[in-house]
Amino acid sequence: MRALPGVKAAGLTTVLPFTGNNSSGTYSSPEISLPEGAPDPHANIRSVDSGYLEAMGLRLIQGRWIQESDTTNSERVVVIDQLLASRYWPGEDPIGRHISRDLSFNNRDALATIVGVVAPIKMQTLEENVSKETLYYPLAQSSSNGLTLVVRAEGDPTALTASIRAAVLQVDPEQPIFDVKTMPQWMEEVAQSRRAPMVLLSSFSTVAILLAALGVYGVLAFAVAQRMTEFGVRLALGATAGNIASLVIRDAARLIGVGLALGMLGFTFFSRIVESLLFEVSPLDPATLALAPTLLAVIGLIAGLIPALRATRVDPMIALRAE
Repeated sequence: MRALPGVKAAGLTTVLPFTGNNSSGTYSSPEISLPEGAPDPHANIRSVDSGYLEAMGLRLIQGRWIQESDTTNSERVVVIDQLLASRYWPGEDPIGRHISRDLSFNNRDALATIVGVVAPIKMQTLEENVSKETLYYPLAQSSSNGLTLVVRAEGDPTALTASIRAAVLQVDPEQPIFDVKTMPQWMEEVAQSRRAPMVLLSSFSTVAILLAALGVYGVLAFAVAQRMTEFGVRLALGATAGNIASLVIRDAARLIGVGLALGMLGFTFFSRIVESLLFEVSPLDPATLALAPTLLAVIGLIAGLIPALRATRVDPMIALRAE
């Protein structure tokens, strides 16, 4: 794979993020002291080769990554993520310590030496809060029948699909190849469960904005109709059309201001409900807090323009006769 034109990096893993698959298990360490009665630590377990780090763009924080020299005949090693290191060895160097999946420590060959620390990554969803540590074992020391090939391309990754299939089948003509997708496609599928509620919420929000605009227009139109005589008197006494329009717009601004104040209070109260539907956006995002009220204020003022224009066209004589 790495020799193919257009391939920057290629690696193997037993579990690829965002595919809905997972492999996990308990582990222990002779250097970890747990409180009496505490459950055994539980982590995501991955078997990877030496190219997975570069292919997935994982960030190496300390030590080294899995190497091709990590074979069945070499020392057993493991790479952990920063979450595990911070949880059990805060402020200490975890390199050289040991992890075992044999909870009894009876099998000394099961002890793996920590040789590297990588940054935690999300595994299942884009919005998940990473709370479970991950262990990366060399593929040669922890083999699996099912593997996922990860290829980082220089250009369009889909253009490499045919050549990658050919390269795999050249090694093993009977090897099944399936679920060939880009990482954005995997992430798109994961986001589907969040997209539907957001689309529905956006649709309701659009309807709510339209109803709010109609409501502002209706209230102001009624208020203008009730004050026709007043406007006629003002015009007869020398008020200009601009003076009358400003009165109506001021009423609209007062109405909109009260509505926005109440809306912001409600938004702050209910913001935590929509937090789980957001990705890399805070429910109290400053840009949103500034843009949304501004947009609603503009819509409200536009809705108030029609009654304001009607008020400026009042004929004083007709208004006074009506009184």
